[in-house]
Amino acid sequence: MQYQFDIDLATQFGVDEAVFVHNVYMLVRANAANNRNERDGKFWTYNSVAALQKIFPFWTSRQIERVIRSCREKGLIETAKLSANARDRTTWFTITETVERIYANGELHFTKRGNGFPQTVECTFHQTVECIKGTNKNQVETQVIEHAPMYGEFENVRLTDAQLDKLNARFPPEQVQREIEALSGYMRSKGKRYADHYATLLNWLRRDFPPKQDKPKLIEESWCQDG
Repeated sequence: MQYQFDIDLATQFGVDEAVFVHNVYMLVRANAANNRNERDGKFWTYNSVAALQKIFPFWTSRQIERVIRSCREKGLIETAKLSANARDRTTWFTITETVERIYANGELHFTKRGNGFPQTVECTFHQTVECIKGTNKNQVETQVIEHAPMYGEFENVRLTDAQLDKLNARFPPEQVQREIEALSGYMRSKGKRYADHYATLLNWLRRDFPPKQDKPKLIEESWCQDG
């Protein structure tokens, strides 16, 4: 599956936010074109967290909730409960004027074919580093890490998907999770900060799971006796 996002949104607000907002933007535009789901002069789309997990299988439910919260706090989307049924907890989404301006802004964001649509990048989610243009590799990697998902009970351990995959491939996944929780609790209780959570976890796991050493072979000594 491939995902699209706007370059300006990704560089200003984060890759996760740009991917999610693009999905909302396209659904809202479709509803506006068909005059569906209009409330108070705005067009809306809706989805439950369970449905969003099927759309974005690389995010957990907690990560989806974090992305939604981040998009709302950064002024990219609005959310509401618009169902007349009080038991219906489905969340409705619409985009803000900030997003509309970014998608409608000038010729610099048109595609080469000049079709009037904003310039977007289409790629697999794990290739987003290669998709953000205008920055060098180190700058892009820094941006991706800064907007990586948060893990642990206190959601303060930052790891990219690639970093988590590396840890799980090298060490028992259940131990990786325990170390993540230990780091999360330690940083929260002690007020500690680490420049690189992946490097810290790697060091902790190496300490707790040192490489297995080959058992020394027993050397049989032969004694020669005269006569």
